[in-house]
Amino acid sequence: MITYLRNRVILTDATGTRILGDFNGDAFVDIRDYGIWRQNFGAINCGNPADQTGDCNVDIQDYRVWRQNFGTGTPPGPSGPAVSPPAPAPTPGLAPGRR
Repeated sequence: MITYLRNRVILTDATGTRILGDFNGDAFVDIRDYGIWRQNFGAINCGNPADQTGDCNVDIQDYRVWRQNFGTGTPPGPSGPAVSPPAPAPTPGLAPGRR
């Protein structure tokens, strides 16, 4: 993928290893990624996962990358094992199969 910015062009690995805007690496760009961007806004360290433009500065350009890719990817499945609803408890005083 090619991203055109005012002063540079960013080439992104086309192997699908990371989706632009997916700051937490769960293969889905969602509100959780926005939270990571917001918590890191203003950081000026290289390697920050919220720095999608690679300029070592988490800024509005990185927000734009997130916004443009919001909803991209596959939503993660439910966290934890599937749980069946509990079986109804027998009513006290009634024999099974009788009303």
